[in-house]
Amino acid sequence: MMDEERPKPSATRDAHHAMSGWYDRLTDWGAAVERQALVMLSAREGEDIVNVGSGSGRALTALVGAVGAPGRVWGVDLSMGVLRRSQQRLMGAAQRRRVALLCGDAAQLPLRDSSADAALCILKLEVLPPDRVPLALAELRRVLRPGGRLVVAAMVEGRRRHPAVRLYRWARTRYPMRVNGRPIHPRTLLVSAGFAIVDVAAASLWGLPVEVVLATSPMPR
Repeated sequence: MMDEERPKPSATRDAHHAMSGWYDRLTDWGAAVERQALVMLSAREGEDIVNVGSGSGRALTALVGAVGAPGRVWGVDLSMGVLRRSQQRLMGAAQRRRVALLCGDAAQLPLRDSSADAALCILKLEVLPPDRVPLALAELRRVLRPGGRLVVAAMVEGRRRHPAVRLYRWARTRYPMRVNGRPIHPRTLLVSAGFAIVDVAAASLWGLPVEVVLATSPMPR
């Protein structure tokens, strides 16, 4: 099922639309990071899970298989083009019934409070404007149940002289609409948003350093 309601235009969404035609190739390059994030999340049967920035849907297929018939999965992305690719990937009728594809903003998630047991956000926070990252994390905290799990995979600062880092910096300057991610500090941001860090793993994307962080939402006092 796909919700056609679209958020107001933004530079971030324009970038998502610009890259929708080659998103599958981009996510293929990040497949190792995605696998590591899925292992860290450790989705369980019967859970309700939201994938923020779900892209072309490869992680969604893994999540649907993990939660089984009793569970639910939401995929949220800014680009309708990308969501259509995701819908094509979810070919089985059973898979489609258990996945809701929602066109929405990470900083205004179209989900009720405390509706998810776990959340996944892979290489998405770094493409948001800096002032919207705390809003997105606050939204993730809102939709997670107390003690809910969140896995964030994000690019982090690397050695400035590393060839991959230098090439990426050049590409960001030359093609800002297509190469729009920037290194962030996921652990610091998560702690500031009220999450507790449980585990951290190092990963790599084309030689660029990535952190995969497992955190939990706060329990009521």
